[in-house]
Amino acid sequence: MTEADERAQHLIFTALRKEFGPNLRIVGEEDEDNLTDWDSMKAGGVTGASGSQDGESKDQPQTQQATVVPPKGKYPMDKHPAIGLVKDYEIPAELKELPSEDLCVFIDPLDGTREFVDSRLDAVQNLIGISYRGRPVAGVVGLPFPDRNVSEQCCSYFTELNFQQPGPERTISKSLRDNPNAARLSSCSATSLGENEIGNSSQTPTSSHSYPWVLFGVVESSSKVAGLLPRIEDSGTSTTDAVILSVSSSKDDNSGPGGAVRGVLATAVKEAQASRPEAERKLSGEPVELFKAGASGNKLFKLLTGQADVSLLNLKTCRWDTAAPCALLETQGCKLTNLFGNEILHKGISPEGSTDAFTLTKDKEVYRNLYGVLATGPAIEQKTCLTHKDLMARIAATPTIQNLLTSQGKVTEGT
Repeated sequence: MTEADERAQHLIFTALRKEFGPNLRIVGEEDEDNLTDWDSMKAGGVTGASGSQDGESKDQPQTQQATVVPPKGKYPMDKHPAIGLVKDYEIPAELKELPSEDLCVFIDPLDGTREFVDSRLDAVQNLIGISYRGRPVAGVVGLPFPDRNVSEQCCSYFTELNFQQPGPERTISKSLRDNPNAARLSSCSATSLGENEIGNSSQTPTSSHSYPWVLFGVVESSSKVAGLLPRIEDSGTSTTDAVILSVSSSKDDNSGPGGAVRGVLATAVKEAQASRPEAERKLSGEPVELFKAGASGNKLFKLLTGQADVSLLNLKTCRWDTAAPCALLETQGCKLTNLFGNEILHKGISPEGSTDAFTLTKDKEVYRNLYGVLATGPAIEQKTCLTHKDLMARIAATPTIQNLLTSQGKVTEGT
């Protein structure tokens, strides 16, 4: 966990506690009472030890005082373009008021920490998911560094950056630099970090009012996901009948769940092709195309943008990785389950023997997605002639996925 993780989670926790009080159940990647009090650190004029420039551990005493690097500019949030989306958003009547004891908020303050450290900032997200009786019903996804193009009508919302010193090619895409209608969204000040401290990036805002972007949605809302921006360039969606599978960018696992999922998808696509008249077959290459993407939320985000038909997460994700995306995906007609086709229960868990519904266990292992995560988009049924349920039944029947039962135990609804 980086200093940015801690600062982001502190900001989110503090805002939620201020608005909803101490009884709101919140599950974060880091325990709330273990977080550094960044407000006090600012008042005292020192940086947090976990991410300080001298590299000291937060368990070690501070040997010298360091000045907090101030933000480059404060965002006038009342003028943020997302405010208009919030005002106009339709929330179903049955979800407008819910009892706090049935709610739980899951926070991943910086989904994609590895990507953040490696300067792959377009994969980094802030995830806040709200569950009601274990079901994710609303999600907020922050895109603090969306390295992407936005349509010309959106450009007036954002401050263009100075690209005279573009830095490494991986931090500023060529298409973005060369496109006169493109604007880059940046939040260098969102984590109160100074210039060039985020991935050694040289993209410095020319104004203090450049905005990160926000997506949000509530299940069963007619407004669906608010904040999805049209793009200048093609989203990357294949024009063939091949299934686009979003997977980890770090490895190509043919022997684990990834291999099993690819095998089932390939067979289903071929069967679907064989069932169609030859004139309607559009498959010109492999039945499954891989879309490699880092970070859990980013992989699932590819379903919302139409860049992928299926997203497969690794076996190390937790509920805070999936709560917000699950709600947004359902809002857009997508489906997310574990590898056995069961819905994943997103519920705050009390310590064993506790009768206090508002006290949550500090054991983070209970929030692991032990049986994996797979999500499908609306096009999967057309490309495979299988519903999500039927596809998951095939995947669950493979020996590789069945072996998860041997290592993890019996799978039940909600695990």
